[in-house]
Amino acid sequence: MSLIYPFFSVIMPVYNTEKYIGKAIESILNQKFENFELIIIDDCSDDLSKKICEKYKKIDSRIILKQTDKNLGVANARNEGLKWVKGKYLTFVDADDVIDCNIFKTVHQSIQQCQTDIIKYGCIEEYYDRKERYIGSKKVGIPDHVFMNQAEIRKYIIEMEKLPLFGYLWNTFYNMTLLRKYKFLFDINFKVNEDFMFNLDAFDKATSLTCLSVCGYHYAKRVENSLSTKRNVKYYDLHVIKINSLLKKYEEWELLTSEISQDIYWLYTRYIYSAISQRLLYESSKEANCKLKEIFQSELFSKFRKIKFVNRSIKVKILTYVLQHEYIFLILWECKTINYVKKKFRVLFSKVKK
Repeated sequence: MSLIYPFFSVIMPVYNTEKYIGKAIESILNQKFENFELIIIDDCSDDLSKKICEKYKKIDSRIILKQTDKNLGVANARNEGLKWVKGKYLTFVDADDVIDCNIFKTVHQSIQQCQTDIIKYGCIEEYYDRKERYIGSKKVGIPDHVFMNQAEIRKYIIEMEKLPLFGYLWNTFYNMTLLRKYKFLFDINFKVNEDFMFNLDAFDKATSLTCLSVCGYHYAKRVENSLSTKRNVKYYDLHVIKINSLLKKYEEWELLTSEISQDIYWLYTRYIYSAISQRLLYESSKEANCKLKEIFQSELFSKFRKIKFVNRSIKVKILTYVLQHEYIFLILWECKTINYVKKKFRVLFSKVKK
């Protein structure tokens, strides 16, 4: 099937995903709504990924296969993909995930009723152990709703990020009229968070949003691709950028209420615990202790210390209280407990971490 004007465009960056890429492509080709193009950008893979993509390209003309000049990361690959988009709406699918066969049909039906700037939907987090064995799943969804008020859209960003569903590209459809009007691109300086920053910019300009309760994306949570478990000494710093960006936007929008401030600083709390938990996996308690003391001296932490968390769950009150009062021993104990529960009961941990 050859399409001159596809309704949907799908960008799929690929780098060394030979074990998963076939299923990812097939989940797109098997869509019940067939008017789409799949733009695959191979980021100079050195495994069999590109050959597998070439095989599928030969049997389906809806596939456009391109390659980056050199491996510069996923943000650059997505920018390359944006050059080839012809569809009215754009979405992204990661090369190690799959989507339900009717998700395009569901989204298309929604657009026929209301052509909003952005469409968001839910996912199913699917967990795998270190031996690639499936160990369980969790649905992460949002209620059906159409927002036509910009202030309400902006307020809802925090609700989605707490799940989290906001920062992801793959559970999002973008009206290309919006993206072209503002010439949106991914910042290649970000190795992490480039998707979050892209969405923050897009939601800054969006005047309409559709949320769908369907959980049609299967997000594979493998140990080796988990940002919170693989070693990353810049984990905390990268997430500080995210928090500061949220605070700046809400100040610009004049929406930084006490409630939203508490939500943002609760996200900050979670990031600190994740950063220290990760440190304890790869470093000593002494080094984690040093990182905590560094965090305590930061300007952002100074602001966090002044936040009063009211009408919050017991979990939120305990974790924020211990952190605000800099009880290092308790923080380290909590982080070690988090690591133990995450290792032994990964799916259960995912369901209670919100």
